[in-house]
Amino acid sequence: RVIKNKANVEKLLELCKKYGYGKINEDCYLQEYANEIIKEYEKFYHKKKSTIKIYNTVNNLMKLKKPSKKLGTTIILSTLIAIGTINLVELKPKLEKVTISVDDENNDENDNSIYEDNEEVAFPINIEKKVENNNIQLEEDKIQFEAGTITSKETEMEEEHQTESELETNNEEKAKELGNMLEDTKPEFVFNCENEEPGKFENAKQYADIFEKYGQMYGIDSKLLMAIAAQESGGNHYDFLYNYPAVGIMQIERNAHINQEITAYNHLDGSEETYLITDDSLTNLESNIKVAAMLLQISLEANDYNIPLGIQTYNFGTGYIYQALRMCEDISGIPISEMKNNMEETEWRYYREFLNIGDPYYVEHVLRFLASDDEITVKNRKEQDITLKITNEAEKNKTY
Repeated sequence: RVIKNKANVEKLLELCKKYGYGKINEDCYLQEYANEIIKEYEKFYHKKKSTIKIYNTVNNLMKLKKPSKKLGTTIILSTLIAIGTINLVELKPKLEKVTISVDDENNDENDNSIYEDNEEVAFPINIEKKVENNNIQLEEDKIQFEAGTITSKETEMEEEHQTESELETNNEEKAKELGNMLEDTKPEFVFNCENEEPGKFENAKQYADIFEKYGQMYGIDSKLLMAIAAQESGGNHYDFLYNYPAVGIMQIERNAHINQEITAYNHLDGSEETYLITDDSLTNLESNIKVAAMLLQISLEANDYNIPLGIQTYNFGTGYIYQALRMCEDISGIPISEMKNNMEETEWRYYREFLNIGDPYYVEHVLRFLASDDEITVKNRKEQDITLKITNEAEKNKTY
């Protein structure tokens, strides 16, 4: 079937003409030349998207970002080492040129001079006095060293007598520092999508207690559930009770889920929970949100808790998202396992439009309702938190 509503219709028409098919409309089927046309279009589309990705990568690298404390320390130390190395390299040739020359005619007890390339240094130095002073300095250094050793031993004894409460305080501070370092390594999802209807999220927030309840039950950030509700129904449940094919605040599709049993992990009691979806459960506000939270958990698990992929799967379904991942793997060479395990590897986003299903920009449309630099956290079955940082360039760079 011809892919419709694509960005470059002229390119498609050109390819169709190349393969001898002059007339085209949204209902036609290309049989003999379909594979060749789609294959060439995929190549063209991938090349276009790769160019955009390279540009965005360079653009992001050129932006100045505030470094983490650890990175800042590393930069400072590296700079100091580099400066010291450069100074030594520059100093070495000068040291090699320094020679001591004694003029026999002018040599006496009170005039011993150091010369550099047979040029007299401005300040003559008495060698014997210098040696004597060096001996005195060595003695002083020895005394200071011994005193320092005694001081360090006293310090060690004091540290051994620290109270348990002081040690606990130190451990807490170290844990806090480690936590701050880990925060700097959180994966980041960067996108560009303006939120032109913030009122939709406010509508969803009126049911914040229900979203919080089922968010805790199924390990989903309540902010994420409310953002999905804002995208699906504008946060209005009762306006979508009898429309077809989707129902309620979370727009659960009747055809796909009526009389279906779904199973999700209940974090509150640590058990597997199976739930039968009925028409009544979709028209009821609370159970509609419950079903959506269970389906989103299932989508996250299918993608190894990759949050962007899980959100897109909630809209596409596991079968269609796999097609996009497989297409991305075949063309880009990135393994599906890597795309799932690394939330910052989002090359798969460029292949969503080929599926001609659902909303190809669903994850961006959902996350636009959250503040830029916000964070989303979900839990896996081991009660481990998986956190994603959101960076919406459109909202971040907006001027009011």
